[in-house]
Amino acid sequence: MDLFKIGFMKKALLIVSIVFLLYTLYHGFVTLFFLYNFIPNIAQLPEFFSSSSFPWQLLLMQEFASSVGIYLRLFGGVLAVSSAYLFNKNDLRYLGRFNWVLLFESLYFVLFIPSGINHVIGSFSEFTFDVGFNPYTGVSFLLQGLLIFPSLFLLSRKLKENKDPVNLFRWVGIAASLYVFGIWIKHGFFWFFALSSLGLQSGTWIESFGAVNSLITLLLASLVTLYACLPLIRKTKNVNLRWVGTALILVGAHFAIYLIVSFWVPVYLSFLGLTEFWMVALLIPGLVALLKMK
Repeated sequence: MDLFKIGFMKKALLIVSIVFLLYTLYHGFVTLFFLYNFIPNIAQLPEFFSSSSFPWQLLLMQEFASSVGIYLRLFGGVLAVSSAYLFNKNDLRYLGRFNWVLLFESLYFVLFIPSGINHVIGSFSEFTFDVGFNPYTGVSFLLQGLLIFPSLFLLSRKLKENKDPVNLFRWVGIAASLYVFGIWIKHGFFWFFALSSLGLQSGTWIESFGAVNSLITLLLASLVTLYACLPLIRKTKNVNLRWVGTALILVGAHFAIYLIVSFWVPVYLSFLGLTEFWMVALLIPGLVALLKMK
């Protein structure tokens, strides 16, 4: 692998980090606006839930936990750009920065768990429609937190210790596989509880295309990621970067297709902010890995 190809990949990763930062900034501003309107109305929550057995304190915990997670992810976005920049400059400090990116990303997902618990409990209350509780959302949040958090957190700790490179790369393989699978869970369940039931006109080919994309593309990407990472997980041999590139292209393609479908299906566009649409940028390193690397 010559230096030109490595430099190409470094620039591709820097672009991905910048797109990720812009995405986290967007969610940071949306959350700030939400908190600006939510905090003054906290005193009204006991009265709103007075006729229900649902504990309003759980809703309060849910909103603040998810808000903290969003701002931790924003800090992670800043550090991701810093890490990618240092990586381009061959400055080994990028490893320390990237360790914090992994840590903040893991905490972002574990802070989904209060929302997941609330959605599961609240979906059986009379406030299901008013507050938006949904069992699909609850299960999705719980699975994302339980699958993604432990592996990313442990990977961040292994990277900080940096004592056993072989074991470190083993956790890279485990975390990458579970991360992509968790993203499929998020968007697969998202199709069931939102896209498939709101504002769709059954029978159009573009909606069928969107449904197949929501249910299949990321699942296939998670399987390819696992296959690509098996040599790392088993500690047997070097990973084949062409399979890594294929996985990245599949992930990026899912969100590119989502964007295309959203031009014709308004409900897709209205829910775009709830997707990980920054991942469309993974098409760039995916193509580099597939076409440039051996």
